Amino acid sequence: MPRPSLLRFLCLLASLNPVLAQLEISEVVARNAASLTDADRATPDWVEIRNTTPADVSLEGWYLTDTPTHLTRWRFPPQVVPGNDVVVVFASGKNRAPASGPMHTNFKLAGAGGYLALVHPDGRTLASEFGPGYPQQFPDVSAAPNPDPAGPPFVYFERPTPRAPNAPAWPEIAGGVTFSRPGGAFTSPFELRLFTTEGAGTLWYTLDGTIPTTNSTAFQDPILVDRSLRVRARVIAPGKVPGPIAGAGYSQIAASQQSFSSDLPLLLIETHGRSIGEDTRIPAYVSVIEPRPVRSDWSSPVSLHVRAGIEIRGSSSTQFPKKSYGIECNQEDGSDRAVSLLDLPAEADWVLYAPYTDKSLVRDVLAYDLSNRIGRYAPRTRFVEVYVNRSGTVDGADYQGVYVLVEKVKGGADRVDIPEVESTDIAEPELTGGYLLKKDRFDGTDARFVTPRGQELGFEWPRPRDLTSIQTQWIRTYLNRFESALYGSRYRDPVAGYAPYIDADAFVDHHWLVEVAKNIDGFRLSTFMHKDRGGRLAMGPIWDYNLSFGNANYLGGEDPAGWYSVQLGDEDYPWYRRLFEDPAFAQRYTDRWASLRMGPLATERVLALVDGYTNQLAEAQVRNFQKWRILGQYVWPNAFIGRTYAEEIGFLKEWITRRLDWIDSTIVPWPVLDRPSGYYPGGVTVQITASHPVHYTLNGTDPRTAGGAISQGALRYVGPISLGANARLVARARNGSRWSPPASATYAVTLPDLRITEIMYHPPDPPPGSALEAEDFEYLELCNVGDRSMDLEGFAVSGGITYAFPNTSGDLWPGEHLVIARNPAAFVERYGDGPRVAGPYSGRLNNAGDTLTLTGPLGEPVLDFVYDDRWQPATDGRGYSLTRRDPSGPLSDWGLAGAWQPSAVAGGTPGRGDVPDAGLGDLSARWIQDSSGGRLRLTFTATAGQTYAVLTAARPEATAWQTVTNLAPPDRSGPLSVELPNTEGDERFFRIESPRRR
Repeated sequence: MPRPSLLRFLCLLASLNPVLAQLEISEVVARNAASLTDADRATPDWVEIRNTTPADVSLEGWYLTDTPTHLTRWRFPPQVVPGNDVVVVFASGKNRAPASGPMHTNFKLAGAGGYLALVHPDGRTLASEFGPGYPQQFPDVSAAPNPDPAGPPFVYFERPTPRAPNAPAWPEIAGGVTFSRPGGAFTSPFELRLFTTEGAGTLWYTLDGTIPTTNSTAFQDPILVDRSLRVRARVIAPGKVPGPIAGAGYSQIAASQQSFSSDLPLLLIETHGRSIGEDTRIPAYVSVIEPRPVRSDWSSPVSLHVRAGIEIRGSSSTQFPKKSYGIECNQEDGSDRAVSLLDLPAEADWVLYAPYTDKSLVRDVLAYDLSNRIGRYAPRTRFVEVYVNRSGTVDGADYQGVYVLVEKVKGGADRVDIPEVESTDIAEPELTGGYLLKKDRFDGTDARFVTPRGQELGFEWPRPRDLTSIQTQWIRTYLNRFESALYGSRYRDPVAGYAPYIDADAFVDHHWLVEVAKNIDGFRLSTFMHKDRGGRLAMGPIWDYNLSFGNANYLGGEDPAGWYSVQLGDEDYPWYRRLFEDPAFAQRYTDRWASLRMGPLATERVLALVDGYTNQLAEAQVRNFQKWRILGQYVWPNAFIGRTYAEEIGFLKEWITRRLDWIDSTIVPWPVLDRPSGYYPGGVTVQITASHPVHYTLNGTDPRTAGGAISQGALRYVGPISLGANARLVARARNGSRWSPPASATYAVTLPDLRITEIMYHPPDPPPGSALEAEDFEYLELCNVGDRSMDLEGFAVSGGITYAFPNTSGDLWPGEHLVIARNPAAFVERYGDGPRVAGPYSGRLNNAGDTLTLTGPLGEPVLDFVYDDRWQPATDGRGYSLTRRDPSGPLSDWGLAGAWQPSAVAGGTPGRGDVPDAGLGDLSARWIQDSSGGRLRLTFTATAGQTYAVLTAARPEATAWQTVTNLAPPDRSGPLSVELPNTEGDERFFRIESPRRR
């Protein structure tokens, strides 16, 4: 006989005990679209608490929790629930517990399903529970625990009734709807069929964009799609809440456009007759067609069709006839939907930038590309051709030309890589980040503030309404302290001055990006800055570079010579004027120029990028300027007016060349080394060429002291330098008291035997109730694959993360492994104190793939490769790490997918070699009766170090087996037992698997 579930037992207990039943969860909305609004004009999820007694009950000391292992997650304030009445609590994460007024929990509800319970003041006794968890929720459909122990554990309400008696309840939600053809463009009429797995309901649909009801059209015969239309459908079944809404937009292509094709992706926006405005997003459908294999046309299948909100975006650019758009991708119910557009990382928010005044069409793309190439994140981009169909068929008038799909600036693992500050983050270190601020034009809707030195800044992300007053005050106080240190008398002091407050390298790179492009909006507008948790204030990412690279006829924008920044007042030029008064910062700025010019900003490399873009646009730019006939005409604020596209590109390339040359002329030329960094097993001789006397070192130290003198260990260059051992050569030219940027190179005669052998870049989530995040469990494993011990001091990992081994690292023995953890404490919590652990490192391993570079003590180039999440899907958040098949393999294959595999052990194998696949043996099962009703003991022969998964199904031939648990690897081979509670009462089948085999 099946035993009652925990929930049924608790409900029965509550009905028998009036003391325990005085308060209960009476209604919940876990996806609030419009059912209730809070004081911030937001629509967070909410929970209704009912007093089932006639007497008033105080909430003081009661708890609400979303975690079964943390029953005291959020504590109620001393508010009172009147007899036979209700109160509503917003599950917003804002953590507000006032003595009166709206209450907000410190957690949010999961729309995909989750746990929720009301807990007595003793912190242990459950008064009301959604357990073991509520299922997926739908917008503005509320739910509650079912008071009938004989029924399902919860019931649904079609119409939420916060602070009012509940509407009639239903035990289920009706099934979904699928379409016979996805939305997008079509060239010939077709019949659309709708399908559902719901047997007892009616499938209703609309063609006007409204939500289907029983007053809509019932689907019986196929819908003839012979014009542009939108179809929305849902199932309504007796005794059930109406099912989720499905929808698609279909755009008819006019005969005149059916032969159109492009070598760029096509992006079609279908608004179904509505005009796109500036202030309010309108609903639309977006379809993406990619070149397959080399061209895209209207007969090609869509790679993405998504409902979205569309609005015109921009400031001064809104005056141009070619409009830029903001896009927020949505589910049919209006909630955000993260999608990957043209292989860019999935997000809901995007920008379609319309190059208009920039007749090269490439200036923004070039600037963002350069930023990413110098190691500073900027939005990724894709060129597309756009059609906007507002009514009728898609014809030539709907063609809008060449656009740039751009990632919107916001925080997140695949955007500005900072964590989102939650409302519960009211103490350090969580309170310290992340924040994304902006310096720009502001309107009445922006939350802005002014620093003591006159910098007007606003909150970009998180949204101001999602920040608490404690958080906004903390970042303002941080900036005030930074300014006090910067403008104080000890501002150069590395401890008492500005240095602890800002990422000076990020400030330097941002300044160079503005000055190289001579961006007329730089520093004063469209300027972002961000602060990571535990990090320093950093400038960036860059944004809005259409008035750059010579495309402006004011503030000297047209002139390749001259500094842009000297023309700005202090209120437009944040903090830099004072920073440049520090000789150390000024030299850092000069030094960075040499590394940029010898790398991403080498003239030939920059011009090659421009050539690459124009090759992509060779065909599409012709159509763009047939649509927008502005070649040869002045468009504000053009400084150059080319008669042809070729002339526009020619001007751009000439301007870039002259700009880079002019900047070179302002500094002492750096020395030129005739041999690049590299591996020279037979030794190497290096010659240095310079226009001024040169001083150099061979141990990687600077020949210039911090005060500007010649360092004690520096040598004067007098002729060729012969090297028979590993060396790091650093050379500077000196002209009077002025120094050039350094020229440096590492010459490796022998390569170190240290290797990266394991990457946990997307760890599984922490257990419920943990204060840690998944990324806290990131790590890299390194191994000494040689036959001699090595001193780790000076080894460094860079790329997506940064870590340099200090002088206290000690030796790594032959075959020994070491782990670099992002959060060593979190690593030990999960893996124990067995593996040797270093860290923490700065930055995060990108879940989509990242660059990793390993260098030796003198900068010897050991490894430089890019991993990719597509190599082994099991390693992308599913519990497994990426491990090397052959740790001693050739260095050239570290960047190859075939050289890596998922770890044999769930959770990875940090600190030891990857365990090979292991077999199973002697599986047996035994039922053990006890006072709790009994438990099942499974015993089998296990192999040391191997993780096993326990799975269950209702029958042995089932294709879908559910994982019951993953077993930690045993230290020894032999019998291993696991005990499972019998929670079913039905016959079940179990099996044991090695995850490597699955």
